[in-house]
Amino acid sequence: MKPDQTAMQGGSNGSPPPPPSYWPEILAAAQDQNVRPTEFIRLILMEMSVVCHELRAVSEHSSLGFKLKPLIAQVHSLRTLAETTRYASELAVQADIVNLDGPKFEGVLKVFLDIFRECVYAAGCDDHLCSTIIRQFRDKIPQLDSELRRKMKEIADFPGSDKASV
Repeated sequence: MKPDQTAMQGGSNGSPPPPPSYWPEILAAAQDQNVRPTEFIRLILMEMSVVCHELRAVSEHSSLGFKLKPLIAQVHSLRTLAETTRYASELAVQADIVNLDGPKFEGVLKVFLDIFRECVYAAGCDDHLCSTIIRQFRDKIPQLDSELRRKMKEIADFPGSDKASV
């Protein structure tokens, strides 16, 4: 990522140039759906360090005291933006509880069916009865697909859904 070139032109009266601003990259990253939240937060932190550098420079000169308040407000805004990004990415992860059409769900379902099969045999049932129960279960799942998806959505939407029972 290239820093904002206009910010690198240097200050007035021979002062060193201010550090580059990362706002253009932050705005571009906010519009790009492929940018990972960690990269977005990294850009925000880079901009925060630029503002903190400016704060230090401003605090050294009493004549620049009028710039302190806007810089502190900018740090607060950047912090809020980083927290919002982190919160939004956590919500996105929580919202994707179970993909009923994905291979992971199929793998988990197979594990549960294997456990169920072991329990049926442990209860003394023969192969025929176990196969009949598994076949009934397999045939019933497609009939209850919409109901199962509705219940999964309720669980996902329920506050504290990790404690909810199916």
